[in-house]
Amino acid sequence: MIAILIMCIGCTCLTGVWYLFAREGINTLVRSISLAGSGVTTSGTVTDVEEFTGGKASFPSTSYKLTVSYDVDEKAYSIKSNAYYQPMGKSWVGENMPIIYNPADPGIALIDTFQERWLEPITNSTP
Repeated sequence: MIAILIMCIGCTCLTGVWYLFAREGINTLVRSISLAGSGVTTSGTVTDVEEFTGGKASFPSTSYKLTVSYDVDEKAYSIKSNAYYQPMGKSWVGENMPIIYNPADPGIALIDTFQERWLEPITNSTP
């Protein structure tokens, strides 16, 4: 009986530590699932990019986090991407992006791509 209690306490502690590191991905997954049932789609425009460079000196890499602005009922909103986007032949600024948002609170939104809504949150949630 004591061994089972110790195992339960240990599992609870491990779950708590895992949640501390995976919280952002889990919260994004929950938001994505919620929006899948009741979200409304619209189109937004990339208004800003944040550049990240990495890799090795012999093989550098660049990726971007996007800020996308969208309007709902003539009120402006913006969100920052969860995922990193690769460079394209031109600037991301001005590109259209699909958005899904909560009609009761349009500030709750995600860029409506598989990478944003599912791939990135799942990979950020796994240990």
